[in-house]
Amino acid sequence: MSPESGRSVRLSIEKIVYPGRRLARLDGRVFFTDDGLPGETVEAEILKERSSFVEARTTAILTPSPRRIPARCGHFLACGSYQGLPYADQLDLKKAQFREMFRAPGLALPVEIEIVSSPLEWHYRNKIRFSLRGSGPETFLAYHVPGSHDAFLPTNNRCFLATDQACAIAGAVLATVRECGTPDLGEIEVRESRSEGIFLLNLFWRTRRSKECLDAILAALPPRFPLSGIVSWTPQKGRRAAELLEWGSDSIAERAGETVYEIGAGSFFQINGAILPLVLDAIVAAAGLRGTETVADVYGGVGTFGLALSKSAGRVFVVESFPDNIRRLRSNISKNGLGNVEVCPGPGEEWMTDLAGRGLDLVVLDPPRKGLAPEVVQALNEHSVGKILYLSCNPATLARDIVLLGRKYSPAMVQLFDFFPQTPHIETLAVLVPN
Repeated sequence: MSPESGRSVRLSIEKIVYPGRRLARLDGRVFFTDDGLPGETVEAEILKERSSFVEARTTAILTPSPRRIPARCGHFLACGSYQGLPYADQLDLKKAQFREMFRAPGLALPVEIEIVSSPLEWHYRNKIRFSLRGSGPETFLAYHVPGSHDAFLPTNNRCFLATDQACAIAGAVLATVRECGTPDLGEIEVRESRSEGIFLLNLFWRTRRSKECLDAILAALPPRFPLSGIVSWTPQKGRRAAELLEWGSDSIAERAGETVYEIGAGSFFQINGAILPLVLDAIVAAAGLRGTETVADVYGGVGTFGLALSKSAGRVFVVESFPDNIRRLRSNISKNGLGNVEVCPGPGEEWMTDLAGRGLDLVVLDPPRKGLAPEVVQALNEHSVGKILYLSCNPATLARDIVLLGRKYSPAMVQLFDFFPQTPHIETLAVLVPN
């Protein structure tokens, strides 16, 4: 612990850098804090002194910027730390941050970079997850304090990034838990289908399922809310939590464009359903398929992009490693009547060399935040493909991967999509073509 920890300092915020850190300088040192707009003076508490910068936490805004607007909730730093900025300013900030991160050598970007705004600035999330803290009548819904595993912020039983009904479902579970007095339920997750208007409730238990609490939830919720099902998750030592269907179905259906997707209780699916059709349109347009091409959708999930492209492709391979996603993917292929889609079960690094060696016209990449596996990069560098569409949720790993692919491919187009208004997150579609 630094001897300066806990001391208060006055900082002048210079700028906001990705992912949402506020940069200031004092006595020749760089400080990063969690709140403040450019030009504001803030009071901050020093948390930790590192070799090249100091971590701090803003405790008061001393001179507010004329651009600042009131945050809609008291826990905004845990989920939406850009709430103090007008939405148009958030979009400009994300574009500026992206350009700054891509100034490194080997990252020659197209001149024009546009950002597509979300059709919804609020209530856009189709999945929301709360922790339950406290006990008995004092139990409350909370979010983790950023950077901490054991500190929590109360949410007042709602989050403006989710819909009112999703929060009402979580609130109804909370009311039941308060009556039961059980300490066993650790987290609540509500998933929503915007196209169908139905919800799926996930219950994450700390140790064991409480039959008393579970019976009360089953008695209270299904009559009041349009639920498709309720699923319990219980921990298993050294393994993924066990899934148990308690009531109804373990999936919901979502329609995006002309495709219907079955989404399981534990499936990955894009969070912002309002902007997803715009992304699908952009991917189909960038692909430029004419009906005969061979396509590989790597990190394919439940088939979000591969299935949408299959309608204008000759053949589509969808690579996915997570068993539940594979099950939903097969179901989605069947439900949409797609005879030209083949499932490749397993990690992308195990399939990419084989698929790239077949002469692919198009590869779609939608990796997790850590970016592409080295084996995927190597396969793409060793076997030329006609075009790569790389959808990234992390500009830092996207920049790294573009450099690694740079001896074979160059970015022809880059477009940003604001999947997560009120937050620092940036989603990017990069179109890479052979040099």
